[in-house]
Amino acid sequence: MQLIIAPHALKRMRERNISEHDIRAVLDRPEIEFPDQEIPGRTVAIGEIGARRIKVHFIRQGDDALIITVYPVEKRP
Repeated sequence: MQLIIAPHALKRMRERNISEHDIRAVLDRPEIEFPDQEIPGRTVAIGEIGARRIKVHFIRQGDDALIITVYPVEKRP
């Protein structure tokens, strides 16, 4: 799968210290993945990367993924 990273997502990755490797790891082995309830056509994946839990919003484009935004979320208790 090729990752296509939107400019907004790239900016957020830099601000939040999230790498392309982190995103790929979440998409390859998500803890949970579900359709975005607010924006049809988008998918949300959440996964743990080391000590962090990351949420990725993306759109599937054939075998590729257009990354819309990424951010850390609270770990489960």
